[in-house]
Amino acid sequence: MLGKLMKYEIKATSRTFLPLYFVLLVSALINRLLGPLTQDSIRIPNIISMSLYVIILIGMFVMTFIVMISRFYKNLLSDEGYLMFTLPVKTWQHISGKLIISVIWITISFIMAIASIFIIATREVTLSDISMSIKILWELITEKLGPSTWTVITQIILAAVFTMISSVLMIYASIVLGHLVTRHKILASFGAFIILNTISQILSAVAASIMFRTDIVSLNNVEITPADFLFQKIMWFAIIFSAIGSVVYFVITNIILTKRLNLE
Repeated sequence: MLGKLMKYEIKATSRTFLPLYFVLLVSALINRLLGPLTQDSIRIPNIISMSLYVIILIGMFVMTFIVMISRFYKNLLSDEGYLMFTLPVKTWQHISGKLIISVIWITISFIMAIASIFIIATREVTLSDISMSIKILWELITEKLGPSTWTVITQIILAAVFTMISSVLMIYASIVLGHLVTRHKILASFGAFIILNTISQILSAVAASIMFRTDIVSLNNVEITPADFLFQKIMWFAIIFSAIGSVVYFVITNIILTKRLNLE
């Protein structure tokens, strides 16, 4: 049933995102084509097209954020929630389906942003120049990190994924917490987000100070910890902390939607 929920969610959200991605790539292509055609003395068309591209790029991420919130609120906490919760689906499946699709769209949005930047970048340099730059950068990374290169790359990917998951679930938890009050639910949700984020930052700072205390002592004693080892340690901390936060926010959201749901 989770698969059917995800399929429904993709179908509903793709109507917004696919045209937006198309417009972004077309805008990037227009900027790419205008570059060589625009004379140095006449830069107005180039400036206008680049300004539109930046607006579309920012709008894409804003729309991703808005759709993520509106789909969760509309499907589970508005009048539509009556229908959704009559389906033979557990609450955690509703949350998981929306979480997975949100993370997918956020990831695709970043990929589209990078792709559009590459399209515009080829206006000044060739693809072979970009390929050579990537090759040189990769050689520098592997030379610096050595055998731990793929470990670090894996950590960065995991940290990015868990950070996205934790952030989305924090928003979900804030929405359901704000929905517990009878009036000013949106304002209450915003306040809940600030509180959850503040608590998360405080706990992160405390946990980091405890975990990295030995490294601070080593630095004070001029016993420098290898940079790659310290970086890996930081990455593991970010992954674990985000994973724990994800579990906490998921549990909060699931409990409130299951036992304290109020659609009035």
